[in-house]
Amino acid sequence: MCFVFDFAPTRALRQIADYGAGLSPETPNPEQAVEELVKFLPVLAYDGSNMFQVDAGGILDIAMSGTSATLLARKWESAILVNVDNDTLRKIMNTPDALNAVMNIEGFRALGNDIFETVVNKSDAVKKAKKEKGEDITPAEKKELTAEEKEYKSKRKQIQEKLVKFTTRIPPESCQFSVSPVRG
Repeated sequence: MCFVFDFAPTRALRQIADYGAGLSPETPNPEQAVEELVKFLPVLAYDGSNMFQVDAGGILDIAMSGTSATLLARKWESAILVNVDNDTLRKIMNTPDALNAVMNIEGFRALGNDIFETVVNKSDAVKKAKKEKGEDITPAEKKELTAEEKEYKSKRKQIQEKLVKFTTRIPPESCQFSVSPVRG
């Protein structure tokens, strides 16, 4: 068994790409040559939480450009990057341009125009009821609040999943932007 760790993955993958192409110089497609090599010498990558095998196309992408589109998309798939708390949802609802833009995203049309308002209102209502009732909550009321809590959390999760899916569809070359704090 052999393990190679490199802190310059672009260099290491460029060497693998060159070596794979050198093993099969008659092959017109370098991806096929690298694919044959990685069948016997798999390349594993770690994205911060998961380890996965990089395919020949990914190796060539990284070797030629420094990072693959797949790896870049995986970084954007993190739900941690998409904040859907009540304040964020209110800001979207209170900004017509932002609301129109979000509702133009394919997945949001199916959820409906009032999805943000429903989540915020139910969330606030459940918090208010729990605060007012405190320890004096009946089992029936607790069951009803739990059901409403599950409903708004499910809808919040749907919003987050749709936004994560949207961010993974953004072409990597268009991700050259700067982030500045939003005030107000």
